[in-house]
This record gives sequence, structure tokens and C-alpha cells, in this order.
Amino acid sequence: MSFTFRVKKYKNSKEGSIYTYRKLKSGKVIERKTGFSLSDASSWSKSKQKSLDRKDHLINKSLIELKSRLEEAYITSLDQQHIIDAKWLTEVIEDRYGERIITVVKNPYFIAFVEELLESHYAGKPSAMTIKRFLTGWKRFEVELGRRVLCSDMNRRVVGLYKNFLVSPVNSYSSTYQNKTFSQMLTICGKAKEAGITIPDDYKVVKRPSRIVAPIVVLTNDEMTALRQLDLSNQSGLANARFWFLLQSTTALRISDLLKLKYNNIEKRDGKYFTHRIQQKTGKPVSVVIFDKWVEGQLDKKRFPYKISEQKYRAHIKEICKRADIVNPIKAMGQIKLREGEYRKQLIYRPKWEFISSHSARRFCATFLYEKEIHPTKIIKQTGHSSISALMTYIGKIDKEYDVGNSIYNALL
Repeated sequence: MSFTFRVKKYKNSKEGSIYTYRKLKSGKVIERKTGFSLSDASSWSKSKQKSLDRKDHLINKSLIELKSRLEEAYITSLDQQHIIDAKWLTEVIEDRYGERIITVVKNPYFIAFVEELLESHYAGKPSAMTIKRFLTGWKRFEVELGRRVLCSDMNRRVVGLYKNFLVSPVNSYSSTYQNKTFSQMLTICGKAKEAGITIPDDYKVVKRPSRIVAPIVVLTNDEMTALRQLDLSNQSGLANARFWFLLQSTTALRISDLLKLKYNNIEKRDGKYFTHRIQQKTGKPVSVVIFDKWVEGQLDKKRFPYKISEQKYRAHIKEICKRADIVNPIKAMGQIKLREGEYRKQLIYRPKWEFISSHSARRFCATFLYEKEIHPTKIIKQTGHSSISALMTYIGKIDKEYDVGNSIYNALL
């Protein structure tokens, strides 16, 4: 999208002011007055981007020159990695942008650079979310430190203090959060150096906080069989949730996509059931095959689970696993209560059913296919993961002796 003009009428008047605006890659729209106005706002043509009144020919000519200046400055800013925001737009309109090229701010406050990073052209939606999370924690760190930190202060000492802040038991941050947030800080420091801002070279010396590798909780084939055989004839709510869970364990759909499924979303082809979805999380299409015999049997009878909330689904599947005697104690990552309203994740021993979630079904599907020696590049077509490395975080260990006794996996090839 290039720079565009639009007219906003004055209240109770025919006159209007001309604005210019542009949508950045971050999704943010920057807009400012151009300084030009029309005596008759109705003469403005949105499609032609000019006034159709001949008396405004000088204004039209000025807008063409302004647009050329805006586009040229935008390209220069991308090359120079300058922050593109509303203040920048004002500078270009007033023809003061050259001052920014000559005088580059070399030592802003670190928090100011992070905030400007969110406004910049290269902060897309995914990265903006992680930067915002980092910014929230960094503000707490500066409060504890008692001062604002300059970019030039980001040496090994300050970075070390930030690491101590993250790993402090008082803050109750999980090891995963500590590792990811510290890595985000290193990335931002690198972006600041690329932008020509003074950052000490020793900020990389401090090692990242270690990350606790938690055991992956995956249901075994025997446990899945116990779920299928569990008598829930007088428990329609639990029976319905079990249907959803077994459907998820064979499709590997995320819960947001799973609970939107309807019977008419299922297609039968060559004796096998398929479903084709656009993933809500990624927006990417995924086509999956249903290979669970229990689910196939229900679909053959034209049966399908009725819709329930995500909260109820999560609660029901824990109860189902508990009733199926999946109670052997295991050590996994779980939440413990520190004080009222505050929880912390750490490795704890609990009955296995307490660790079961909607992700458990996705993990079972990924692990099951992996242990059937389906290549990961094929499995991610079923699970919808963006990469093999992301898929491997779902792979656990189940018994290899189990055999479903069919060759439906050939469809994945």
C-alpha cells in the first residue's frame, strides 16, 4: 500500500482538510494533515486522488509532489532502518525529514527504543506480540532497578542483573519464560546495533537462563483403549467429550479448530474419512485423515458430537481419564499455588490424569504416527505444524507393539 489522501469535512461546513495516511506492515495506520484544504470537500475524488474542481489545480500539483516526497522518504527510511511513525510522517510533510538523516539519535533509553520498535515497519503482528510481552517484564525490571536504562548501559552488568531478575524465585517466572524473554532482549539489542544505536559489545557474554526440559505427557495405546472401552452410557456429557477427544487424537486439530467441526465437514473417499480445514491460528489449509477405528465406526452410524465450550471440554477429558484409571503418578510440569491468585509452573508429581489437556490428543496423534515410522514431513501435513522442529516438541514415547491393523496411513504418503 502506498501513501493515500483523503478529505475530512469540517463540522457544519462544506470545507475539508486533506490528510495522508499509510498502513504499515505492523498493521498500524499512520495519518497526518497535509496542510492543504478544499473549499468544497465534495469535489474530492477518492479514486483519482485529486480535487475535480479546476480552481484546485495548484493543490493537486502540490499533492503529487508531496506523495513523491513521502514515497522517497519511506524507501530511505527502510534502508536506514529509521523508525516510521506519525512523528516521522509529520517531518516528511513539513520537509524536515533530512534532519533525521543528518542527526541520528545514538543513545536513547532502551525502553524508548523498544516502544519505537513496535511502531516500526518491521514489527509484524507475531513479533509485536512477543515484544509487548517483553516490554511488560522490562518495565517491572526498571522499577526494581530504580532507574531507566540507556541503550549504552546495556553491558554485561545490567544484562546480568536482568537475568537475575528473571530467575528470581520472587517473580515466579517459568524456565521457559525466562529463556524466551532473555532471548528476546538479545534480539532487541541486536536490532538497536543494526539501527546505529550505541550498544556495548559485551551484552552477549551473559548466558541465557537454563530451560528445564519437562517430560512430554502422552497417553499410551493401552490408555487410549481404556478410554474407548469406558462405559459412559449414563453420562452423555462425558461421552460427548470423549468423542471429541478421540476425534482430536486422530485428526490432531487444535481445539479452536476441532470444536468448530460439523458432520458435513467430514468427507468420505475411498473408504476413508477426511476433513479439510483452514487453521484459525495460522490461517493455513490442512487436510487430515481420520484413522481411528472407533471414530470411523461412529461416523459410519452418522453420529457426531454436539458442540461444547473449550472450558467444559478440558474439564471433561480430565474426568474421563480419571474414570479410566489413568492414575499412575508421573513427574511433569504443573502449576502450584504460591499465594492467592498467584501460581508458578514447576516439575511436580501428580496422577497422570491431572496433566491431560487438549494438547494431549494432538501429542498422541503426532507420536503415534512418528512411531509408525511416518516421515515427519508427512506428519506435519496432518498436525498443521509449521516446521519439523515444532512438531518434535510434541513427540513423546508410547509402546511400539500396538498395531491398528490397517494401512490407512498410506493416504498420508
